[in-house]
Amino acid sequence: MKIKDRVTDWFIRKTLIPRMVSYDTPGFIQEKLTPSSKTGTPLRNVMISETAIAEIEKNLFSKFGDKAKAVLYKSGKEFGIRYSKMEMIPDIKSPTRNSMWYFFLRTFETVFAEKIEDRTNWEKKTLELTYRNFVICRKSGVGSFFTEGVVAGYWSSICKDPTIEGVQFACEGRGDKQCKAIYAPFNILVKKYPNINKTPIHETNVSQIYYSFNELETSYSQSLSSVKKLMDAGKIEYNKGKFLYSDERFFPMELSSLHILEKNIFEAFGKPGVSIVFDSSFLAGKKLTTAEKVSEENKTAFTIEIMSAFGWGLPKKLSEGKIYFEKLPWSEYFDAKWNKYFEGFVSGLLCQEQTRTKFRYFTAKNQLNAIAEVVKT
Repeated sequence: MKIKDRVTDWFIRKTLIPRMVSYDTPGFIQEKLTPSSKTGTPLRNVMISETAIAEIEKNLFSKFGDKAKAVLYKSGKEFGIRYSKMEMIPDIKSPTRNSMWYFFLRTFETVFAEKIEDRTNWEKKTLELTYRNFVICRKSGVGSFFTEGVVAGYWSSICKDPTIEGVQFACEGRGDKQCKAIYAPFNILVKKYPNINKTPIHETNVSQIYYSFNELETSYSQSLSSVKKLMDAGKIEYNKGKFLYSDERFFPMELSSLHILEKNIFEAFGKPGVSIVFDSSFLAGKKLTTAEKVSEENKTAFTIEIMSAFGWGLPKKLSEGKIYFEKLPWSEYFDAKWNKYFEGFVSGLLCQEQTRTKFRYFTAKNQLNAIAEVVKT
């Protein structure tokens, strides 16, 4: 990979070469970010479609208004807190906080933004971030899930202060030159933003089952793909904090980010809510097959290539339009009735005229498996 800029240089030196995030194993994208986490079992990431999450934000807000923003924000904050603890990111009392915070921001920048600038005040526990070409909100104009929620969760956990919230006050997706947000304790933010709400988070501890279900599988078909394999083949381009496939942007996140989001949407809005998740993800999958001009007879093979590369286990063709997924990503928040990002994206990749895709899930031997099958409507 040609080094074009500072962000790309950091990505290669600090992420790819030391395999802090492993992009070279089919079906699994594993992460060990901090020195503390390197001694434990790695987290499991998946590549997520920016288009899908942006459409989810836009369409939920359009249908459900401010309640949707609150649910998106809560989901993001809940994930941010969970992730920080899973990765054992040093907190405000750590003697290494300054160096680790710089390392975290630069690494965060390599997959989510073209540039991030910070103003950090440890004494007041305030953080101001300016983002350029930041993921999701540049397309949705909402930003509640990631720009506000996820980062507020990170900062809340690092500062050991559950009252910390986040407010985005400028957004490229709303016509501003850059995205800007502030994260601080509620009693500080409310003075300038009186309409802000406190968002208490119910935390779910990471169980040992998480690591068993997501344990790396080392025996796999050589025909399966990985992010690195697609990068080497020129199918995925990395440039200034962006992974691009056919000009569609994807980003890696620990898998429970999706499960938390889907669970909260289902509990708040029921089937109409998760239908938006499915439809948004379907659109993202279909855009890929359309952009790549994938023929009907090649859609099964294309789906297997994409899903194995993006961390969704070890797919195997059973017949044309029928795929067996082994060792799918799993978290404590998983439930088949709201697992609609995966179903929508796969359905979009496989879609044909007058068909739908049927899904069946199986759990056995500490692994989650599924069959996706195209059926006529």
